[in-house]
Amino acid sequence: MITTSRAQLGSIVSLVADASLIMLSDRIHRGSLINARGAIEERMAEEAGTAAFLREFEMRAPVRRIGLSAASG
Repeated sequence: MITTSRAQLGSIVSLVADASLIMLSDRIHRGSLINARGAIEERMAEEAGTAAFLREFEMRAPVRRIGLSAASG
């Protein structure tokens, strides 16, 4: 029969709890990275859409830029 002391059982329980926390922390960290990556990709898509809209707008109605020297007189 295998006997273990209370101290050994406490150490085993502590190790299992630590391992569980590490695994949970890893899952949360990976989830955060996935969410951050998704947010970045979404923002890049929005910016690409805005850039495409502006290009289309400029092709249909050319914008004339007025320099400071021309505006001042």
